[in-house]
Amino acid sequence: MSQKFTFLIADDHLMFAEGLKTILEKNPEFSVEKIAENGREALDFIASQKVDMAILDVRMPVLDGITATQIIKEKYPNIKVLILSMYNRSGFIKTAIDAGIDGYVLKNHASEELIDAVRQILKGEQYYSQKVTQNLISHFKNGNWNEIIQLSEKENKVLKLLAEGLTSHEIGDQLSMSHHTINSHRKNILFKFNAKNVTQLVHEAHKHGYLLDSFDN
Repeated sequence: MSQKFTFLIADDHLMFAEGLKTILEKNPEFSVEKIAENGREALDFIASQKVDMAILDVRMPVLDGITATQIIKEKYPNIKVLILSMYNRSGFIKTAIDAGIDGYVLKNHASEELIDAVRQILKGEQYYSQKVTQNLISHFKNGNWNEIIQLSEKENKVLKLLAEGLTSHEIGDQLSMSHHTINSHRKNILFKFNAKNVTQLVHEAHKHGYLLDSFDN
């Protein structure tokens, strides 16, 4: 590739982000224009300067990588998005795919896979770590893909705030929505998780990987 490609990296672990920058810039056609510490800082930079690809962590303060991906794809559909994450839960991967990601690489394989992932995505293809692909294939083979719960962007926000212990009124104030609308979202989410109450809902959401604090490798 003779063309120069520009990148933004968003990760609140700066040493890890600097390591990614070093790996990328060993290739003369790649230039990292910004290292952001959260999704909001990444969006602010993208609003003022064009990049070809955003490489985003999942868990970040202020704004997480999935929400940032949704906003990037809505406002700047030409920007490629690669998620780097330590999480390999099927429900969460499906949420990331629905957000519009172009690739998903597990962090513990980033040093080996990053360049291949970037090159493939820049060619208009998608890239997923082998273990992620195996996870998704196993769901297809076992007929479980339809069992993966799909949440809208608003439902994801409501779920996260319910998990933090906020009431419908408090969530409504934070999201600038009426508590009646929040209650409607809450009922829909309970139904989707087959949960009788918020306590059971949070347990099920943690179990299936829809709440970041609960993810494991």
